[in-house]
Amino acid sequence: MVYIAPDKVYGLPDAKVRLKNPARYKIGRKGTLEKWQETVAAPCLGNSRYVLALSTAFGSVLLTPFAHEGGGFHYMTESTRGKTTVLQVVASVFGSGDDREGYLQSARTTDNGAELLAYEHNDQCLCLDEIGLVKKGLGDMIYMFANGQDKKRMRANIEGRERKTWRMFFQTSGELTLSDKIAKDDDEAATAGQLVRAIDIPLPKEAQGMYENTHGKAPGRFADDFKEAVLQNYGVALDAFLDAVVNEYDSVLAKKADIDRIAADLMPDVNADPQVLRAAKRFAVAAIGGELAISYGILPWPAGAALEAVKAVYADWIVSRGGVASGDAMIGTRLILEAIDKHGHSRFQTAPVDVGDRMIVHSRMGFREDMRVNDQRGGAITGYRYWMDEAAFNEIIGKRDPKAVLDHMAERGLLWKEGSRFTRKTPGALDPDRKRRLCIVPAGREQEATTGTDELPRAPASQSPAATVH
Repeated sequence: MVYIAPDKVYGLPDAKVRLKNPARYKIGRKGTLEKWQETVAAPCLGNSRYVLALSTAFGSVLLTPFAHEGGGFHYMTESTRGKTTVLQVVASVFGSGDDREGYLQSARTTDNGAELLAYEHNDQCLCLDEIGLVKKGLGDMIYMFANGQDKKRMRANIEGRERKTWRMFFQTSGELTLSDKIAKDDDEAATAGQLVRAIDIPLPKEAQGMYENTHGKAPGRFADDFKEAVLQNYGVALDAFLDAVVNEYDSVLAKKADIDRIAADLMPDVNADPQVLRAAKRFAVAAIGGELAISYGILPWPAGAALEAVKAVYADWIVSRGGVASGDAMIGTRLILEAIDKHGHSRFQTAPVDVGDRMIVHSRMGFREDMRVNDQRGGAITGYRYWMDEAAFNEIIGKRDPKAVLDHMAERGLLWKEGSRFTRKTPGALDPDRKRRLCIVPAGREQEATTGTDELPRAPASQSPAATVH
């Protein structure tokens, strides 16, 4: 293996490097490995997100030897809660942690600039701070970073220009999740493909922002010490890691077989969606990178620390994601529930269609039924059921697979099926024509789905007193 850095060729010690524009490359070295270990790496222990981030930095160097795809992790917190600091810590593996002139990059860039950044970070880890600075096209940028090639262009003579390609991990930060940022800017929900290529890392529970263990320091002091340390000692960890990797290349290559094993350990459910398993492999590469750096004496952590942190973060991601189902199915389900929350009292008819003085409902999505206390028509309303037109359902979920979304809703108890059919006949009290519609019960999140019966399902048992739908 040969790794070419701006000032050194690992694997060919006598080779010389000549760069056309050396200022563009931010890899550099300062200080000592021992001091970096003491002031940067050691305090990360006990902070799972920081351990994952540093392990990912070392894992990025292994992507080409492992022939593994790139991808990213995104850290979201409020301001001054550790999201920029974690990227500065990652940057210190490669170069200065300075957030203006160092290895860390600002997300304020053009499409062409983003392509150049990716190309310059081939076989490295791109650290992109504050995605709020990206005004439009974040979803496209994620695809471009992860897919590893720029846009096809033509020269002035109408010949195709050779494409730039790369393979890298990227880590980003912001005050919004990627899904929320994409929805806000592009006015449409993020796709499952975007959210598996760049994974939203949830905050740890019962933590102060990104920090789970500040080692006896106040969070502000803990962060300030990091920010000072990454300016004084940097780049030395990458130098030591690359020396070890090229000298033990055969044993490093053998670690590729561990990717599937670790991924299977992270996600033992063989019925999990392929997107979930795909993400597990990225976490696995990060774990391998971290454990290799530990074995080389670069990361001053006990053996297994990187893998333990990766397992914890992956488990938290599965919970925050909502399970192991298809990303499109989960996004589609969320869109349906959001539409009901937003339009449940304005676009769902409540009175029978043949009542002359009923309220006029524009752009009707379907009908709404009341769930009332003790089966009494005059009882207090405790919830609603929504009989949604299939056309409205398809419009809301967009290009996502309707069957996948409906299957997921049924599994969660949100959809009242009729045997194997997704639709049921609307009650005659609402629609005299009894047209078949999707019967959605948002409260079903807390109950099992009811199937194979003509009786209306009761409200969740957690509600007291008992209620049914009328």
